[in-house]
Amino acid sequence: MVNAAIILAAGHGVRLGKGKPKPIVDVEGFKLFQLPLISLMRVGVRKFYIVTQRRIISQISRYVAELGIKNYMIIINDETHRENGFSFYLGLKAAKEEVLFVSMSDHIYPPQVPEKILRNYRSDVDVLVAADADPIFVDIDEATKILTEGHRVLRIGKQLRDYNFVDAGLFLVSRKILPIVERFVRRNFIVRMSSIINHLVDMGRNIYVADITGSPWLDVDMPRELRRLIWGDAREILNEIIATANSMGVIE
Repeated sequence: MVNAAIILAAGHGVRLGKGKPKPIVDVEGFKLFQLPLISLMRVGVRKFYIVTQRRIISQISRYVAELGIKNYMIIINDETHRENGFSFYLGLKAAKEEVLFVSMSDHIYPPQVPEKILRNYRSDVDVLVAADADPIFVDIDEATKILTEGHRVLRIGKQLRDYNFVDAGLFLVSRKILPIVERFVRRNFIVRMSSIINHLVDMGRNIYVADITGSPWLDVDMPRELRRLIWGDAREILNEIIATANSMGVIE
């Protein structure tokens, strides 16, 4: 049972154009970052490590409490310019659990996505990446691609020409990789999640994909994606998350 998750919620949301940090953008009575939390709660996550900017700590705490979550830790990232991999490092360093979910706060998915990851987990895996061979709602040009051999990751990055999956922004991670991540962060100023995964691959660690092909999900990075989620063809994802929240007694 995986009962803890790190949520990377330190984004500024400049490209989204809402005049506020991306995690607290409004979505049908919820805040954007609350949506992945609801899906993770549904599969048994009860402890959340939320990495965010100092200026929205009070808002994040309030919105987490609104979901009925009592067991959480807010981790401050004062160096958000160092990219999402640095937020991941801060969360992993703070966490105590041996295996955790790691989720981008702007990747929106229903509970079936973490459920599929859990079904693919093995104790010898260091990182398991939610991967989609044929994403329904994602702009491939903007997406992070993954090249695999079988289900073993060979490379990950936005600029890959050869790839067979797209990264869905949700991971299962073993905390035993922390020393490697720590050394990588010390040697590199800009630290992207994809760079960390590539480094782990180079170190010979067990990095695999969990195939979630057929499950809907969306990376909300631009106004058009937010519109798709609320009013467009990706509304089915939001509807399922709202239904999940209602079934769990979460207040909108």
